[in-house]
Amino acid sequence: MGNRVALTFVVTATLAGFALAQQQPQAVTPKGRMEGTVLREGTTEPVSGAKVTVTRLNAQGAAVPVAGTVNTFLINPTANVPFPPGPNPNGPPAGQTPPPPPAPQPPPIPSVLTDRAGKFVVPDLDEGTYRIAVTLNGYVRMEYGQRAFGGQGTALRLGKGETLKDMVVRLIMAMLS
Repeated sequence: MGNRVALTFVVTATLAGFALAQQQPQAVTPKGRMEGTVLREGTTEPVSGAKVTVTRLNAQGAAVPVAGTVNTFLINPTANVPFPPGPNPNGPPAGQTPPPPPAPQPPPIPSVLTDRAGKFVVPDLDEGTYRIAVTLNGYVRMEYGQRAFGGQGTALRLGKGETLKDMVVRLIMAMLS
């Protein structure tokens, strides 16, 4: 009985070692990050508690839709006009292949808040192009690199494992009339 247990142990250990040797190490893609400071416009005063949102852009410069976003569509813009026919519930017509499934969307990038010194860090970013927007009650929403009210900020290109540092976003206090 003892020899049988010992033999079983040796065979199991050998198979486990063989299985581990067959596994190839997974290549870890280095992640990038963005670091910066939010200041009050015209001063060097830091703004704490500001919400910093990083949005990934596609090749055309538009924000990439991500899970959890809400889009609004007008269902029937013309009254008393019937809806167009829907898709065939039995699949595509003969001779046609179904359209490919949509590409998987990246998960949303969590927003971060600035600390007491107005500093923020957005970690774990993939290589790509991004925009940074900063909001806080009592201030006008601003983007990194934005020069005019209502304009867009600068698109930032982030390489694999790259860190963009020392970015400054200046918030303008909202005026009440």
